[in-house]
Amino acid sequence: MGLLGLSTKRPRPPLCDPATGRRYDEGFEWPRRNLKAALQAIEALGADPDRTDAVGDLLANTGGKACRNLFRRVIEDPEGRRILMERRNLLKALADREHLSQLPLGTLGRDYYEWTAARGFTATELAEFVDRRDRSFPSEAHVFDARIVDMHDLWHVLGGWGSDLYGEMHLLGCSYAQLRNPGWLIMGVLFNLTLASVGRVEGIGYFARAWAIGYRAKLLVGVDWEHMLTLPTAEVRRLVGMPEPKPYRKLDRDEWQQLQARSLFFHVMKRLIGSRASTADSRA
Repeated sequence: MGLLGLSTKRPRPPLCDPATGRRYDEGFEWPRRNLKAALQAIEALGADPDRTDAVGDLLANTGGKACRNLFRRVIEDPEGRRILMERRNLLKALADREHLSQLPLGTLGRDYYEWTAARGFTATELAEFVDRRDRSFPSEAHVFDARIVDMHDLWHVLGGWGSDLYGEMHLLGCSYAQLRNPGWLIMGVLFNLTLASVGRVEGIGYFARAWAIGYRAKLLVGVDWEHMLTLPTAEVRRLVGMPEPKPYRKLDRDEWQQLQARSLFFHVMKRLIGSRASTADSRA
């Protein structure tokens, strides 16, 4: 603090390669908060929680400084910086289904393969649903941005969280703790308020517990996942600071739709969000 109690804190300089002076985020466009687009994404998710593209839209329009701050944390971490400077394409490793299927049982790569195969998921499809990213990786920031998308289902496997809605609830909590984008919290709060309004409150505990796991864990965005794929899943959990999974009550899509239909909160929220999105559109 300076004279008269005014802050003299200056913005931190851009992160640059000390050897060349090149910016680590050269050519990368950081997302900006956009209320209208965020509300439209929430509206789309209310109609269909499987709209992965809408999740991406919400996060892109709520991230703001959180994304830049997270990138700074990764680039200041020696392992994280090395991975980004090597222009690692995690999607390439996760898309090699034949290799993953031949890894020993109990390894993270094999468990990831089994988890995705059981659900008909692939890393390529996830990237196509969410991705608007430059995969030529002209800068470290482009690598960072893509890896966040690609590692999503690895967190599912490590946490023991399924693809049901309560499994995704756990991911919301863990992701908010790790990535600090308010969009993760917004989704968790709205989801839990809808459920609580019809007497289902267990999701609040799931979100809170997963947040605590993410908060205590290593910075997952900076982890060498390509190496971790070859290690036993239990060992990976130990290395990144995540506990062994605990069972939880599943919530499938059909049950969610029934609960949603009974929720007065959901219907009021839907109308309010639609109204706010229309107001934001008229002001644009």
